[in-house]
Amino acid sequence: MKTFFAILRVLFGWWVLLLLWLREIAGWGLLLYGLLNFWQCFVLLLSTPPRFLQTIPLTFIGFIAFRAGIHLLRVSAAGLVCLKAQQQIDEAAASANRKKPAAPTRVQLHTMPFDLGAKQR
Repeated sequence: MKTFFAILRVLFGWWVLLLLWLREIAGWGLLLYGLLNFWQCFVLLLSTPPRFLQTIPLTFIGFIAFRAGIHLLRVSAAGLVCLKAQQQIDEAAASANRKKPAAPTRVQLHTMPFDLGAKQR
């Protein structure tokens, strides 16, 4: 029964990571769509004659898409930071369970999602 829950935990971890990356991709897509929409509004305003009435709804749509893209990117980055912090907490707990030090030690948690440097302990 323990192995079943371990397998479920691993599959759930992969599912969460997949959702984070899908949010990242969708966020960049919405961000680019919003910028392209703003460019289209700019071109419509510079055309002869300027088309003010057509640009009002396009500007609103571009603003909503741009903000949604930024929001998805922020949520994805926050999720990656939380996953990395949880992984470091699990590693610290596993190392603490393996050997009991004589004096208490402090473990510094790094919250960067892609920490490439050496681990400091």
